[in-house]
Amino acid sequence: MAQNYYDWTGVLNLKQVTGVIQALFGGADLDAAYPGNGQAYIAEMSEGSCLRWDEIHEALVELAESYELAVTEGARECIKACAVLLAEHFGHSSEKVIEVLDGQAFDDDRPELTVLFELAQLFDDGHELTSIETEGAYHCSKPRLHEFGGNGLFIGKHVVVHRSSAAAIADGSGLERALSEGSLERAVQQLLLQVEGRLEEVTDEAVRATLREGLARALAKPEQDKAALPSSVPVKHWASYAFADLEPTHVMEVDDQRLHSGQLFLTAGQGEGDLDQLLSVTMEVGTNPVNGIDQVPCAHIHFDSDALAFSLYRVGNGIVLRPEVGVTLRGQAPTSVSDDAFFWVE
Repeated sequence: MAQNYYDWTGVLNLKQVTGVIQALFGGADLDAAYPGNGQAYIAEMSEGSCLRWDEIHEALVELAESYELAVTEGARECIKACAVLLAEHFGHSSEKVIEVLDGQAFDDDRPELTVLFELAQLFDDGHELTSIETEGAYHCSKPRLHEFGGNGLFIGKHVVVHRSSAAAIADGSGLERALSEGSLERAVQQLLLQVEGRLEEVTDEAVRATLREGLARALAKPEQDKAALPSSVPVKHWASYAFADLEPTHVMEVDDQRLHSGQLFLTAGQGEGDLDQLLSVTMEVGTNPVNGIDQVPCAHIHFDSDALAFSLYRVGNGIVLRPEVGVTLRGQAPTSVSDDAFFWVE
């Protein structure tokens, strides 16, 4: 007899694993140390760990007792009463937690991650949980058709996104059928359904309405909306985006002139302090400096907004570097600090 299974793994994106996180997600093989850098591992296996309402209830009762709250017999018997007790402890009204838990079948034993995420927002004891990411797989002990598949889930404070392999096939086949039959009107309806589905993933109704209006404008006048995108954006070190509390340290500006002159200008520099410490790059199609004939991808690197340092040309299997007049390259051998060799452009 064939057996069907569903397993998933994922991460909690948060500041730290606390008592609340342990109580809500401890049953999902929670690992506070892996993978690290603001993420904690969670998983559910068909023949192993899983989240259960009764175990979460017990953990929440123990948590409330650790705070020396007056845990009544009702709170020990009813998870809603216990959740209300904790919500009030963290400064939230009972109505909020009842709204989150309303309609939950606690006898079914399997809580939804979206509900646990919302509870975590009400019970923030310093964990600062910002989102949950999971990837799951349906599989069968026998290679039967339609018994295998996968999905991804993202839960954030503003959006909840769920995608399945079956949905990808349904969306693709519907659009393919409409275009194959030459029915552009039906193809538009297929795309509209997909876009509406994405909009429904935004949890705030007012924000959904604003996004719908913005999408309509963008589709009607794509060039105008592209020009309206911010040209200057505060940024920080790429590895710092796992930590929401780290502020941007630099600014990156983009001037997109591809439609007018075939050029893209990019500048990155410090947000404060020595504003001359910037790097400016111009991308375009230039003339091969070796033969003066071929048109090749080219990047111009500048010392500042005016002074050109050198240009890079993609020629054949390599890259040609051409310093600007008066600019020199000075090599530096590996040091005790680094095993890498460097070249200084001066």
